[in-house]
Amino acid sequence: MPKKILLFLIPVLLLSCKSLAPGAEQPVSEGGFWNSGRFRQGLVFFGVSGGYYVSRNRAVDLALRDAARRLSFYHSVEAFIQFDETYYRQFQGSQIDTARGLIHDEDYEKYIGALEFDPEQDVYEDDNVLFVRAGYTGPDAAPVNSVPSPPPRAFRSGAQKPSWIESPPSRIDGRPASIGFSGPRLSYKDTLTASYEDAVFALVQNYFYAVAAGQTAGNTEAGDCSAARAAGVVMGFYVLETWTDSVTGGVWTLAVAREVKSGIVSGELTE
Repeated sequence: MPKKILLFLIPVLLLSCKSLAPGAEQPVSEGGFWNSGRFRQGLVFFGVSGGYYVSRNRAVDLALRDAARRLSFYHSVEAFIQFDETYYRQFQGSQIDTARGLIHDEDYEKYIGALEFDPEQDVYEDDNVLFVRAGYTGPDAAPVNSVPSPPPRAFRSGAQKPSWIESPPSRIDGRPASIGFSGPRLSYKDTLTASYEDAVFALVQNYFYAVAAGQTAGNTEAGDCSAARAAGVVMGFYVLETWTDSVTGGVWTLAVAREVKSGIVSGELTE
């Protein structure tokens, strides 16, 4: 039976990754960092850590692990969603329960080894949060040729929402797009993780729910009940932009995928 993953992974120490010699670029600045800096080809995966680390080196390790997890998602991530709704006739109200899960390759060592990273140029710290950016130029790296709000930027904060939140695009550069959201969690990293995971679920629900879902219905003395399930495999999942609401602390994620295949996760839908 496939392993079902809910919530978040427990952080552990990292192994080594590729290191690039320092280039001629100016020292890291906020704007240049989010604009992908020296990585001109391939893809850029950002990672984040903070709020619970005791040393900068460990914070960098944890942030690199987060970037490796995102690269794992890029290669393939399976998602399932289940909705259960009960309508209570006596109270004329409904109760909705939702269960969601993700399955992906957790062998982060190979993904870390495939990333290009320089600790002198690819680390940025802000308000007790540490970010890293890592380049990926593997044979399956397919850059997105257009973004909705140039110049491209991985993280933005402010009271004004970007246009893609108010008017979500269905496709970007010919690829299915989705929006993920999470309210504030225990740490900023947890909020970011929940937000981009939500974008994975949105891809499955938005584009293949009608095909992949199995629906059941019934009734009891208390009321009527119904259930729906959806599952899919997302290939080429890639975060284009993340926006943090400075007022509420909520995080929005804009993402695309190369392909979304509907179907049962790993041959069966885990209960």
